[in-house]
Amino acid sequence: LDTQKRARDARNPMVEKILLDIEGKLEEQMNAAKLRRDQMLMYAILGDPATRLHLPQRLRGKIKFVDGKWNWQVTKPEGTTVLHVGFRASGQKFPQLNANDKNVDLDKLFAQADDTFAFKPLKKLGNGDKWAGTLKGEGTLRLVAIGPGKIYAAGIKLVTPRDAPKPMGKPKQ
Repeated sequence: LDTQKRARDARNPMVEKILLDIEGKLEEQMNAAKLRRDQMLMYAILGDPATRLHLPQRLRGKIKFVDGKWNWQVTKPEGTTVLHVGFRASGQKFPQLNANDKNVDLDKLFAQADDTFAFKPLKKLGNGDKWAGTLKGEGTLRLVAIGPGKIYAAGIKLVTPRDAPKPMGKPKQ
């Protein structure tokens, strides 16, 4: 997110001139602001096409819904040293924006997007920890195990089973 913000505001007239000369051959008149935005989308968001990606392998484990809570446990893949646990609650909605509003605070918009869609870090477990935990609520649990040159990931949508007992309300006084 910080990279996207910096890319949005970055200016380099020499690079822009070179890009306008190259990209300008594709269109009769090239818009420098549009070109900067396109470059930000291509590199800051999608990534440099020359970057070698380590695609995650499937992370194995168990999850069970008991007494209104999710109990999860991960089988530690060989060579991994840390497990990152994150959660994003269900029902998150991004605020509606007026398409005609030219005075949008982009930093505030990025912060809202990050708060709405980012996984909240819950735990960082190491070699000596039991790779297990308990979670309450509906949403998406994200588990990422890493080690030198290794990435394993699992995303689990947590939805209360239909046959789960309903939570008891507060007793009437």
